[in-house]
Amino acid sequence: MCFAGCPDTPSDAAAWHAARGRPVFPCDPRTKAPLVREGFHAATLDPVQIREWWVRWPNAMIGCPTNEVSGLHVIDIDRKGGDPDEILDELSRKYDLPQTLLVATAGGGYHLYFHAHPGVRRAIRAIHPAVDTLGEGGFVILPPSRTVDGRQYRLVHDADPIDMPDDLLAACMSGQRERPALTAIEGGVAQLPYYAEDLALWRSLDEPGRWHESQRSLVARYVTRGIDATTITAMAPAFRRDPYSLDQTIREIGLSARGAATKFTPPKTAERLQQDLLSLDELELQEPPEFLVGGLIPERALGYIYGDSNTFKTFVALDLALSVAYGVPWQGRPVKQASVVYILGEGQGSFAKRVRVWRAARGLAETPAPFYALLHPVYLTDPQEVPRLVAVVEAKGVAPALVVLDTVARNFGPGDPDKTQDMTLFVNAADAVRAAFGAALMGVHHAGKDAARGARNSSVLKAAADFEVRAESEEGSYSVTLSNTKAKDWEAFPRTRLTLDELEIADPRTGEMFRSLHVRPDGVADLPPAPDTSGKRQRLGANERLVLDVIISKGTLTFGEIKTHARIEDNGTLGRTLNTLVAKKLVNKDVGNPPLFTARETVRRWEGGENDDP
Repeated sequence: MCFAGCPDTPSDAAAWHAARGRPVFPCDPRTKAPLVREGFHAATLDPVQIREWWVRWPNAMIGCPTNEVSGLHVIDIDRKGGDPDEILDELSRKYDLPQTLLVATAGGGYHLYFHAHPGVRRAIRAIHPAVDTLGEGGFVILPPSRTVDGRQYRLVHDADPIDMPDDLLAACMSGQRERPALTAIEGGVAQLPYYAEDLALWRSLDEPGRWHESQRSLVARYVTRGIDATTITAMAPAFRRDPYSLDQTIREIGLSARGAATKFTPPKTAERLQQDLLSLDELELQEPPEFLVGGLIPERALGYIYGDSNTFKTFVALDLALSVAYGVPWQGRPVKQASVVYILGEGQGSFAKRVRVWRAARGLAETPAPFYALLHPVYLTDPQEVPRLVAVVEAKGVAPALVVLDTVARNFGPGDPDKTQDMTLFVNAADAVRAAFGAALMGVHHAGKDAARGARNSSVLKAAADFEVRAESEEGSYSVTLSNTKAKDWEAFPRTRLTLDELEIADPRTGEMFRSLHVRPDGVADLPPAPDTSGKRQRLGANERLVLDVIISKGTLTFGEIKTHARIEDNGTLGRTLNTLVAKKLVNKDVGNPPLFTARETVRRWEGGENDDP
């Protein structure tokens, strides 16, 4: 038998699999992404390395390459494309499948294991809309791996993997994407351009442990010489070294080439600039921008929603993103349906609940849509992150028209967002994402110390943005007012008040009830302009100053915690004081059980008993 008797502890299970000839590597239990930089290429049978990995990441999932080294290829049935049992029955009838090793995935689907075949490569939806083929260039999560929320990969039927039936094998291979046209290396690699200049680097590819570093250096040199990423990827045969297959090498060189192109591509040549130089007549023929969301988000635009904490800006961003994915009107405005990638840098725990409630509120709970979530941040100022993001999204077969960064701060990466040069790197990376997908990019951003003056951090972001939307909370109710504070080449939409409703539904997996908010689809537009209160000042009473000082110094607190720290015995006095601070927009009250109180980001230090009104 193949998987029977596997230990339940992740570290022991990883070592158990490796001892039986299956090379392993650690994967993130939140996202299934490799935790090591080399990805599945780092997979090993070395017990010392495996022990080091699982000491560092004790809850890591167990990844295994699907290739001739592991001897495994896998048919992956995803429940998102339909009932996995029905799909399994359909495949069994169509291809007369004998029983083979079968694993239930943490997502509710199935993995069918087969002997590796040299002609099978990784392919998305090759034989069925809900079925992927995991062959050369892919990897699988082995049981008994668990997700961060405890869902497990578990053995359903244990057996030695069988050979893939001929008709299934033919179907898998026919559904594969064609390889890129490869360079014929006639006369050896010495015939490649610039070979003599880079001879030391070419030779270093053969040195132990140097392959990744050397190929990235070679690729960067080619890019800076003006050779495009497609041409470099076509040189993959020259880079291939054992034990990597040609498919693996193509993928790695392509990833390096796209990353280097993002970082090192020289300015436009005179010929390309000439193509962009338009006459008066050509200018007049230019079409106005087309919109994903009418009057708000143009195609391929850059922009963001910003506001203080607890202004429901993330709910608004999610409402916009899901409206685009489903193609439903947003606040009465037309929406162009398209694929969406939502990159979540924070709040991962409640995100799925918010999505479920939004779908349930609109009667779309059982209706699929091209909406994809990445449940960890992408650090855009890291030059390697954009090509990694592009590779992950392309490998999923997704072509997004909208990418959402929630939030800008959590997806910024290394550097200081208040510095011009670092924010410029961020904007350039955002432009690279837009160019790679032909997509609009919308960020969720925080307000500065004075919200009326705009978003936090360097003004480079606002200068580069095509649109900017300010979110302001309506105290004492589930509502938010949106103001279009920048619309680059079109008429700004009027101030609009949105209402959020609370809905309680059952978790389809556990049956447990939970509740969340969603934006009601019928907001109120054409509100009067926001009053200018930037010059107003107000005085704080003794209790107000005391309570505000406690909240600023201690952070987010409950009513009881504030009472303890402020030493105000009377609940009524403390309640009135907190209500006054909320009404003065100095403190936010987060509705929950119990309610939480947080100092607003716009609060300034007061002097002489006075405080600037935000």
